[in-house]
Amino acid sequence: DLRSPVVVGQSWGGNVVLELAAGWPSLVRGVACVDGGWIDFRSRFADWDGSPFTSDSESHVSVWRKP
Repeated sequence: DLRSPVVVGQSWGGNVVLELAAGWPSLVRGVACVDGGWIDFRSRFADWDGSPFTSDSESHVSVWRKP
């Protein structure tokens, strides 16, 4: 459905799609970032606490960082 797309960004484009989704959440259904640039999720998105995704979750952010 193009009225509510999953947006994808790579590198700096990952920052762009995150800002899009954070600023206008009703426009997107989901976000996928690959090598997402410089945004530190915990400092940028104050309500992100890193909690696990459950059936009661209203939203979720998963982050994997290369060791």
